[in-house]
Formats: sequence, C-alpha cells, structure tokens
Amino acid sequence: MTEFFAIYSSSEDEDNDAWEKFDARYQLGDTLRHLPKRDAKRLYLESDPLHNLDTRLICQRDGSMEAVRQWAWTCNMQEPALRAAVLLDVGHVLSELYDDQLRQLHCGLRSREMTNVAIFICTRGKERWRDLLRNRSLYNFSSMMDGVLITRHLERHDWRNPELFIEHPIKTPFHFVSFENGDKGDCAQFLRVPCLLFDDKLDNLKQVRAKGSAGTKGVLVTKRRNPRTVPWQTHVSDVAQWPGIVLHWLANLPH
Repeated sequence: MTEFFAIYSSSEDEDNDAWEKFDARYQLGDTLRHLPKRDAKRLYLESDPLHNLDTRLICQRDGSMEAVRQWAWTCNMQEPALRAAVLLDVGHVLSELYDDQLRQLHCGLRSREMTNVAIFICTRGKERWRDLLRNRSLYNFSSMMDGVLITRHLERHDWRNPELFIEHPIKTPFHFVSFENGDKGDCAQFLRVPCLLFDDKLDNLKQVRAKGSAGTKGVLVTKRRNPRTVPWQTHVSDVAQWPGIVLHWLANLPH
C-alpha cells in the first residue's frame, strides 16, 4: 500500500554520519534555524527540555540521558506541558494506509480542537526505524509527527530491567528515539500525560493503560470487520473516523 523509498540503505558508507551530528538549530518547526549555531547551542545548554517528561527510570550511567535530551529539544518538549498525546503503531496500522489516507489522518489530528495534543509514532521492532526511512509514505508521515518512539520489547520486566536504556538510532533524524529495553507502556509513562494508543495488539493496549497517566486508553485496530459495534475498536479502513475517536477521548479526560 505504501511506496518504497531508499533514504536509507545498508550499503551506504558507514562513515557517513549526516544524520548523527546533533545541531541545536534543527528543532521541529524550524524555530531556531535562523540563529547562528553557537547561539543555538548556548540556548540548548541553558534549557531544560526534560522537565515535562518522566525520566526517573532512565539509566543515568550512559548516554541515555543525553539522547533523551536531544530528542526532547528537537521535539520542542521544553514548551508548555502537553495536555495529551496520541500514539500510532506502524505494523498493521499505519503500514496499511495509502498516501491519501495518511495525509487525511494527519490533517484530522492537527485540527484546532487538538491544540496542545502531541502526535507520536510509537512502534516496536529492532529495525523498525529502517522501515520508516525506507518507505516514502511512512517517512513523510513520520516527518510531520511530533516525535517517533521505537521500542525493542513487547514487555519490559522490572525485575530484569529496572532501568531504561535509550538511544538515538544511527542515521535517523533526531526526533527518533529508541527504548532499547522498554515497551510501549514505558513510552506512555515517559510522556507523563494521558495517552491514546492506536495498536493492533491487546497486550500493548493493556501495558499503556497500566503504566500511563490517568485517562490513558487504547484503541484496537483490526483488519477484520466486527458485526457488532465494540467501544474502543476500529477497522483499519475507517481511518477517517480516528480523529473523532481522539476528540471523544479528549472530551472525557479527567480534569
């Protein structure tokens, strides 16, 4: 359904680190690109882009905190706190949509009623970031999102992995971040706002509800029609209805 786009190729020169050099001027929305690099770097060092996030579980002994800080800065997370976030899975959800459906979804999720609501891609898979860069439709869509959260595991066991290890995937834009040993529930907890996850797996929806802030819910996306109307369930082809589901959820969030 979506077009192949070779922005990334495994045959590329591994010394080509064009995606890897963090430049504080390159925030989403181009808010700082007019500044000299030195001035933008000073603003970055003086800022606190993490204050709206829950970083208690993140490992303090490696590069995780700096990776998160660069991600938060790039995604403008230092702005006033969000009121909610929408999380969109890729496999069997966004990957099933055509170009025009993705554009329609983006427009619907950027309506005036969704002010201060962040839209994130939240997907699982060790190599998922490659899918997002190789596929033109998904790459264009991810470029318009507030950020991309990639997890490696279906479930993080606290007794085995008490800390989160977070990295910036090599050769990706800086609004990509990878939870190396985390799950989607950790993503919801990390954002520290009510989240609504569109996903095709019930286990992921349960995780997000268990770990997320009050009001967090999940919407099960299916490829099979259900003869009965089931709350918080949608068919992948009914993407035009998804913004309405989000608005209904926002209207019923606890104050």
